[in-house]
Amino acid sequence: APWANEKEYQLKEQAEADAGLSSLRAGRFQQTGNEKAVVFIHDINQQGKELNKVFVAQLPDKESNQAARLVYAQTGRVIEQESGAQQLQLDSGYRFETDGQSQALSKTEFGSYQVQIQEQEIEHQRRKLEAVPTAQLLTMNTPEAVAQFQLRLSTPISIILLTLMAVPLSVVNPRQGKFAKLVPAIGLYLGYFIMLNAGKFLVAEGKVPTSVGLWWIHISALFIGAYLIAKGRPFGVWLRSLFAKRAQTA
Repeated sequence: APWANEKEYQLKEQAEADAGLSSLRAGRFQQTGNEKAVVFIHDINQQGKELNKVFVAQLPDKESNQAARLVYAQTGRVIEQESGAQQLQLDSGYRFETDGQSQALSKTEFGSYQVQIQEQEIEHQRRKLEAVPTAQLLTMNTPEAVAQFQLRLSTPISIILLTLMAVPLSVVNPRQGKFAKLVPAIGLYLGYFIMLNAGKFLVAEGKVPTSVGLWWIHISALFIGAYLIAKGRPFGVWLRSLFAKRAQTA
């Protein structure tokens, strides 16, 4: 259910945020997860949410042509972004840096300053479509959203179609035994749902048009159910005999 999936993602995100914060220790020099800075924290409050007297040494970054920086802040905290990246939010402090040429040291006072300490690594940070409410899916005109909506719509449709196939499969010839049609029934059931999930990925990836979607799977199941019902009826017997005569004459 979308509500349950949303709650699951929220709990996972909270666990990831707590893990990032708990990895920081007071009184130690520690390298950040992205290996771009060294952090020293004088004290962490009892709740473990606020950092006091934070010292950060940002290493030179050749890609962005950024020189080394020294940052000191009175307080700080770890912020978890939706993308999965983690930042160290520093408040009320000073930043010392050089221009990389004259080696002159400049001092800048700041009220708020952010340091990236962990790159994006968490795939589930972006809300997956399984957690999006159905009403919202209808407003999203993307192949992924259409595929997810059609998969949800498949649940009530599958109940009708599987019931249609189950009725003729429940009729067993006494000479065949009670479980003669059990294996075909299980095969049809598994094949139907495997095709639905495979079809969902094909639609989401754009390999199957959204107008076709999963409907061809339901139509195929409908024809199979109709065939199974007609096979044991007089109309079905007449059709089989008609095709048999045509095959003999051909």
